[in-house]
Amino acid sequence: MEKTFVSKYDLGIRYRENIKGEKNMPISAYSSASGFINGTNWKPMSNIINRTSDNNQFDYLVHDVVEWKIFSTTIYSQMREYKGIAIVK
Repeated sequence: MEKTFVSKYDLGIRYRENIKGEKNMPISAYSSASGFINGTNWKPMSNIINRTSDNNQFDYLVHDVVEWKIFSTTIYSQMREYKGIAIVK
């Protein structure tokens, strides 16, 4: 979803593969943060995955909050939204 110089935010999607002519069906999704994330607390709020007319793609909408902290005290909360298309490979 996002990659910076020091951190990375990813989205993973579990889905059921095309069976008997049906479309790929999303089952669940998760988002994660990695890299240098000291001084922040990342909270995933919702991951919404939908099928599209293309059997090899899903639409996604992810909401999260990043809390910026100093000495364990939150000084700023940043709400974020990611929208896009995930391609099934």
